[in-house]
Amino acid sequence: MRARVLSTENVIPHYAELCARYEWVSEAWNPDLYTAILHESLQGVEPVAGQIEVLVKHFGRTTASEQALFWAAEEGYRVCFPHEREAFVRQALEFGKAFRIIDLGSSVESFGARCVPILIGDAKTCSLGDDHYGLAWEAGVGFLFVVR
Repeated sequence: MRARVLSTENVIPHYAELCARYEWVSEAWNPDLYTAILHESLQGVEPVAGQIEVLVKHFGRTTASEQALFWAAEEGYRVCFPHEREAFVRQALEFGKAFRIIDLGSSVESFGARCVPILIGDAKTCSLGDDHYGLAWEAGVGFLFVVR
């Protein structure tokens, strides 16, 4: 599934904003407790404001984070900056309400494990959770990428 969204900001959203937007937000995204780190592929990349094309990629099989990242690089996609994920949620929320979407663009170190954001939803709500980067993600999840 693809969506075109307008990304007008290039700053990491405040925790209070996240809490107002979602039904529930993991404390992993509270900067008073944890420090978010951008994925190494975003280091040195300057985010641009304007229209971006976001892809929610379903592999249809169990997929490790590294496999998803390799596929994205080979196919001309990159991971999202946190503000791009939030633009996607604001403007294309129906995607996030149908299944779990993994965002590999940022992470936090929590209890010795690298954790990434997960959009968790159903027909009525959407939450921002976290789970371990090193998982083999089940077939039903989607991965969030941006067209380079």
